Amino acid sequence: MATTYNVIGSIRGAVEPDKYVMAGNHHDAWVFGAIDPSSATATMMEMSRAYGKLVRDGWRPRRSIVFCSWGAEEYGMIGSNEFVEELSKNLATRAIVYLNLDVSVAGTYKILARSSPLLFKAMHEATKKVIDPNRSSDGKVQTVYENWLQKGPKTSEDVPLIGDLGASSDHAPFVNRIGVPSTSIGYIGESAAFPMYHSVYETFHLVSTYYDPTFEYHATVARVWGEVLRSFADSLVLPMDCRDYAKRIDELFQSFKTDYGEKLGAEGISLDILEDAIQNMTSSAEYFHTTIDGLKDTRE
Repeated sequence: MATTYNVIGSIRGAVEPDKYVMAGNHHDAWVFGAIDPSSATATMMEMSRAYGKLVRDGWRPRRSIVFCSWGAEEYGMIGSNEFVEELSKNLATRAIVYLNLDVSVAGTYKILARSSPLLFKAMHEATKKVIDPNRSSDGKVQTVYENWLQKGPKTSEDVPLIGDLGASSDHAPFVNRIGVPSTSIGYIGESAAFPMYHSVYETFHLVSTYYDPTFEYHATVARVWGEVLRSFADSLVLPMDCRDYAKRIDELFQSFKTDYGEKLGAEGISLDILEDAIQNMTSSAEYFHTTIDGLKDTRE
C-alpha cells in the first residue's frame, strides 16, 4: 500500500469563474522518467510559471484555469480517475476542456497531436503562432504548423492530421466518463515510439545530451500548449468547431458501413436511421457556425 497525491493549482476567472479550462500531466514514473513524464512535467511547470507572471502583471483570464499534476498514472490513471469520480457532478457541467500532456519530447522530427474533434481547429491555429525549432528544407524559419504540414500525414482538406485519443493517459476519465473534450500533444521522432520508453535508461542525461540539449523543443511545446490554453480561457466565443465533430463521426460511420453494412443488411439490420441522424447533425453544425459567424463582437 502507498499514498499518492494530486497537486492542483488554479487561476480564478474574471468573468466566468465557474467554467474550467484544465491542463494536466502526471508526476509518477516507472523508473527515472526523464521523458515520460518529466519532460511534460517540466513543460507544465514552465507554462504555469509564465501564467503566474501574467497574473502578477495584472492579467486575469475570462474563465478559470486549473493546472493538474496527477499521481499514480502508470498504475492505471489512478490520480485522474479518482479526481474525476469524486468531482464528476461539478466537472461534467463546468469543465470546458482538458488539455493533457504525457510526453513533451520523445524526438525532434515533428509535433504529434491527438484530440477530440471539437478541438482540431484550436490545435491548428495555435501551431500557426509558434516558431518550430526545425528549419524548412530550404533553411527558412517556419511555424510548428508548417513543419507539421510538410512532414504529414495530411487530411483531404490539406491540413495536418490529428489522431484520435486513446485510453492510455490522464485524458481518459475526462473523455470517457464525463465527456469533456480533450487533447494531447508532444514532439516525436520519425516514429511515434521511442526506444527508451519506461526503461532505466530514461534519464536526464539522455534528454540533455541526445534528445533536446538546448531544451528548445520543450519550450516550443510549452508555447503551443499555452496558446491552446489561452484561447479557451480568454476567447469570448469558445474556439470549438462542431463541423469537425460531425465530419469525424461521418468518417467513422462510412468506415463501419463499408466493413459491416452488407453483413448487417443480410440480417435485416438497416443503418438508414443512423445515417439520417449523422446528416442531421452535419446540417445542424453548419447552421450553428453560420449563425456564430454572423454575430458581431459587442464588447465595445
